Amino acid sequence: MNNRLQRIRDWPAVAAESGYQVEKVAAKYQVSSRTLRRYFLEHFKKTPKHCIDEWRAEAAARELERGEQVKAAASVAKMDNAPNFTRFFKRVEGTTPKKYMHQAGMSEIDKKSPKSTRNVRFGQAKRLARQMIGLAEILCIVGILCIVAAILWRGR
Repeated sequence: MNNRLQRIRDWPAVAAESGYQVEKVAAKYQVSSRTLRRYFLEHFKKTPKHCIDEWRAEAAARELERGEQVKAAASVAKMDNAPNFTRFFKRVEGTTPKKYMHQAGMSEIDKKSPKSTRNVRFGQAKRLARQMIGLAEILCIVGILCIVAAILWRGR
């Protein structure tokens, strides 16, 4: 296989530099699209297009997790408009960018100041707090049941 391709360590960065286009990646390393395809199938067990789409979606997802707006994530993914990006993101990630943001813990407050990573952490903290409250409620119920069981046991 081509030695130039074997030396590449950061494929997601190469894909981003090439505008997430298979032909540009191949041209950058002076190989044919077919050679690039064989290399990817051998090393990644996927086609170059499939891998590049995954890396593109991951880069966009990181932007969304940071609290960026959908337009900004589309720009990072080198997509020309938000509707095309939304369809692409849903195809690759299985959910829309807005739903992804919601699942990542972004609240309405977070969306008003999208560049604040503090808001992302706050959203994640709120979600964790809700989970902890649920766990605390369960522990309280278990504790009460233990007390009731002890009282009933003594009454025998």
